Amino acid sequence: MRFIKIKDVVARTGMPKASIYFAIAKGQFPVQLKVSSRSVVWNESEIEEWMLNCIAQRNTQLAR
Repeated sequence: MRFIKIKDVVARTGMPKASIYFAIAKGQFPVQLKVSSRSVVWNESEIEEWMLNCIAQRNTQLAR
């Protein structure tokens, strides 16, 4: 397991920071972990799983 910072989440997903936090608020993106009073991280495998789910949903929609 590896933790990644927001800049890495942005780089991996291609989403802007604001969109990431908006998706978190809507329950549509993995929630960050607070590791100190001023620092948050994400579980890298949760981000990868989210990305794979996006691809699977798209493939399901295309197959219809």
